[in-house]
Amino acid sequence: MDIKELVDQFNDRGYVIIPELLTTSEATELHGALEELAPPHDPAKAIVKHTERALLPNVSFFGVLTKDRLLEVVQGVIGDDFQLLAYDALDTKPNSGLERNWHTDVQFWSDTTLTANVAIYLQDMTPDEGPLLVIPGSHRRGRGPRDDERLAKSAEEVPVSVAAGSAVVFDAQLWHSGGRNASPRPRRVIFPYFGHYWIKRMDEFYRTPLPDYILEHEDPVVQQLFGRRLRGQSVYGGYDENSYR
Repeated sequence: MDIKELVDQFNDRGYVIIPELLTTSEATELHGALEELAPPHDPAKAIVKHTERALLPNVSFFGVLTKDRLLEVVQGVIGDDFQLLAYDALDTKPNSGLERNWHTDVQFWSDTTLTANVAIYLQDMTPDEGPLLVIPGSHRRGRGPRDDERLAKSAEEVPVSVAAGSAVVFDAQLWHSGGRNASPRPRRVIFPYFGHYWIKRMDEFYRTPLPDYILEHEDPVVQQLFGRRLRGQSVYGGYDENSYR
């Protein structure tokens, strides 16, 4: 599909799939790279989260962010002033996790898309792996799941079973859930999270500066992604390029 078709589908359903964003070998490499990150402090924890400060020293994780197809879709659903708000990886241990845990990624509601999450899968998402579950169109409900809905099966739910290297771009207001990882191996997913340039990046939660190769990168798209310089005009003039050192 062309970008207009993808954006129309996103607006209607609240999500869209980008097949083969990564090659199989790229997905396999990143799956292994997560293995090499420092182990969690709590070995009994079912899900380990790695933030962008752990991911970005490995330039292979940075390379995902500059995939043309990804940026085309993000620009289509967010707008020309798109920016990376956060970049995480979730590592779910074998035979762990809930069957459902419906939630949204924001607690405020808008008729337009303000932020969009992207799930990039590093292995084939079979039923045993616990693929992403979504409720199409729920991004227009104007509310999140109630307590009695959070863990319940929905007649409207759709499992998004995609191949390794595929990406699912979804509105942060969409009701979604990870499934239980009933497989014998960890489930590894990376999540770039995008929004408008005027939305504050989540750098205040980190103590470590961005890698030098990003701070010194000459591509204006990269500088905009990390909130350092807006390519186009802005009503407020943009952030100073040294704001996020």
